[in-house]
Amino acid sequence: MSKRRRAPVVPRTQLPPSSAYAGRVIGIAARPGDLVGIAQPLVTLLQSDELWIVATFDRGALERIRAGQRASVHAAGAMFTARIDSIAPADGQALLEFVESAVEPGAVLRPGAPAAVIVDTRGPLVGKPLSGLT
Repeated sequence: MSKRRRAPVVPRTQLPPSSAYAGRVIGIAARPGDLVGIAQPLVTLLQSDELWIVATFDRGALERIRAGQRASVHAAGAMFTARIDSIAPADGQALLEFVESAVEPGAVLRPGAPAAVIVDTRGPLVGKPLSGLT
């Protein structure tokens, strides 16, 4: 007769949280011991594949920037290749999408961290804009 081993019983209050998505916690809305309601968010999770850069440019520079241009993003001691996805002239901002990166941007970049963006305004356009703001 073989002996069966019983797994230890762990109270639900001591189980680690889990998610169906890979990503990074960027906000915590509840702490251990807090009372929470049904469907109340506990954390804000940034999915790894949803990392974008919103860059602000002065008006003169923004006039030379077009959707599809290549750019380099310098942050956290690393350089990442990106592409201008769309431009919001009224806000002076451009939305950049990461492309062809040897290092996963989500592994080293933090939301709100400073970054330098250099746009290649002379090079060819790459791909098509996704969101059509431009």
